[in-house]
Parts: sequence; structure tokens; C-alpha cells
Amino acid sequence: MWSHIDIVLSHPLHTNTLSRAHLLGLRANPITLAVHVEDQPSREHPDEGGDGLAHFFSSYSERTESLELRCFYNKSEYRQPIRTFFSMARKGVLKRLVLIDKSADCNACSFFAPTNSGPSITNSAIGEYTLHELDTTLQEYEDLMLPLTGLKLSALYPYWTSQAYRGLIELQLIPGRDAGFGNMGTNAIISDVQLVDMLRASPELRVFHFGLSIQTLSESTPRPAYMKDLEVFRLEYMHTDEQQTVLGLINPSQKPLHMIWGTQTHFGPLPLNLPSQSLFTKFFLSSHITRLSIKGMMSEFCFFQLLPLLPQLQYLALSQFIINIAGELEGYEPNFRGVLRRLHLLRCEIYLGSLQLLVETISIERITSSYCQYDYEDLSSVNSLVEHVDSEGGFGEGGWDELL
Repeated sequence: MWSHIDIVLSHPLHTNTLSRAHLLGLRANPITLAVHVEDQPSREHPDEGGDGLAHFFSSYSERTESLELRCFYNKSEYRQPIRTFFSMARKGVLKRLVLIDKSADCNACSFFAPTNSGPSITNSAIGEYTLHELDTTLQEYEDLMLPLTGLKLSALYPYWTSQAYRGLIELQLIPGRDAGFGNMGTNAIISDVQLVDMLRASPELRVFHFGLSIQTLSESTPRPAYMKDLEVFRLEYMHTDEQQTVLGLINPSQKPLHMIWGTQTHFGPLPLNLPSQSLFTKFFLSSHITRLSIKGMMSEFCFFQLLPLLPQLQYLALSQFIINIAGELEGYEPNFRGVLRRLHLLRCEIYLGSLQLLVETISIERITSSYCQYDYEDLSSVNSLVEHVDSEGGFGEGGWDELL
């Protein structure tokens, strides 16, 4: 059990916020703390809060079990609070670390490491990067990092060979802001060997979210890591070939898996309409995916290419796709014998008659629709199956709102 403290910086009430945070920290003593710090600058208060945050960390770092920092790390006033925290946090107490650099673009990469930690650390980096030094020894740094079980990072990372990546239950490695379909990262900052070593070092990993540009170091693919406990796997912000590289590094178990997939290219011919050697095909066939959420870029979605690869699928969430069942059925013989408990559609364009054809061809218990385009007269025959939601949220179990 711990006390949760939220701190919003660069805010008209930031001084009172830090004062209340100090009071909560005192009242919670000796309970460990979960601290969430969010930087929300405004024109009136663009650069405030750094000194007060450093003072807060000097008082409560030793009792912090979970730290979440969502700040603009290009601001010099936030460098000292970070150094203060890492110099005073206690090994064995800190279990979860979230570092989100709100100032970094999708090609930026920063590492934090102890001062004078040696070339072996900086040599693990690939491509261009920035190094932030901490006021700790290498041993103190690694002793603090090794007990972590949760690590969520965006544009700011421990160096790739750190003990921080061992024994994790949750791992997120994604790029900075503005990463998306039209702005994929081009700065390869991690290798396939480094990534598979991380996965092998955390065999009990349950949640894995990855979106970094990856470099293949050799012609032979490293032996994949067996992920016996993986429950949620999110893959996005990457080109198709890089996504296949990541899939080739994972040997999934038969545990029910929720996969979240951000596609970049046209969904019809790529990547599913490839030979059986496709790593997408192999991954789908070898895993036990019961929930699949896919975010597209307004290209046609091909149900009858995908569903035969996923016989255990129960929940399917689609965001930003064109659904043309009549066109898809030309030349295809449906071969899916399973039952979809729920189909979620968000911001999809649905061709006339497609929903009717879909429910006639596939066994679907419920359809949820939000911000989709279709002919409402076309819903008369399937209206009892369709639930309309006037917001991005509200999809409920297995919906896209759980993923973002």
C-alpha cells in the first residue's frame, strides 16, 4: 500500500500544489509513495516548478516506490530535480519508473547514466543521442535499477545494457512526440541483439509496448526470446519491415494475448497477403491472440485474410479503416469458424451493405460503432447487433479506449 501524489507544474497554482504534496508526503509517513509529476506550461507560467520539485525529491525520494515524470527535459530547471531523485532514491524501494520527454520529437534519443560511467555504456548506443549524467556511482545506479518491475519510457532511457531491463513485468520503449504514420522515426537507436537480450532478461514480462526504430546487426536473426507470461503486446510507430524484425524476436506462449497493432502501410497486400513465411503470419499462427486492436490509415481492411490466422479471436477493435465486404468477398472463400464476441469500429468508413454481409458471413455477437461513416438505412437489418457510442471512449472491455 502507498499514497498517490499528483503534482502539476508550470501552473498558476503550482506553489500550492507542491505545498500540498509535501503535506501529503508527511501524512503518509512511513508508507511508500507513488508520485506523478506532469509539466503543463502556459504563456503566463512557462518555466516554473523546477526548484520546488527538487526540494520535494530531496525530502521524499527515499520513500518513492513509483515515479512518473512527464516533463519537458529540454528545460534546464528539470535537470537538477532528476539528479536529486536518482541520488537519493533507495534501492529496493523504487519499483516502477515512468519517464516521458514531452519536448523530444520522434527522432530524439537521450540516455541517462552515472557521471564518468565509462565508454562501455555510451558504446551501447546506436545513432545520434544525448547523454544526461546523474550524480551517482555506477554501482549505486545499477543497485537502484535492478529491482524495478515496471519501466515506461519515451525518448529518455537508461543505457541499453543497464540492469534496469532485467526482471521486468512491464516494459514500454517508444519514441518521442509526433511519431506516427507520416513521421516514422529514422534514427535507429537500438539493435535486434540488444532488444532480444532485454526480453530474455525479463522472462516474466506481461506487458510489452515497443515502437523504436531498430537496426539489424547481422544477416542471421537472433534466437527469439520465449515470452511465457506475455499478456499485452503493443507494436506501433514503425515501418512494416521493422515490425517483422521485432516479431521474429518473440516466441509467444499459448497464454491468451491482447495485441495492439499500429499499421503503417496499406493493409490489403501488406503485410498479410505475403507468403506463409511472413513473420506476421507466423506470429499470428503461433500465438494465442484472443484480443486484437488495429489502428490503420484509412485503407481497406481485409477480414478474410486475417481471421483464419486467429481462430481464438474473441474481440476485434478497428480504428481508421475502410470496410468493403462485397469487394473483399470477390475471389475469397470465408474460412473463419470462430465467434467474435465483439467488434469495435472507430472512425471507419463502411460501404453500403457491408455490415449485413459481415454478420451473415461471420458469427458476431455485438458491434460497437463510434464516429463511423455509413448509410443509416443500411442498419435496419443489423440494428439489434449495433451499439452506437458518441465518444472515443465507452467501448468497454477490449475496446480502443483501453489502449491509448
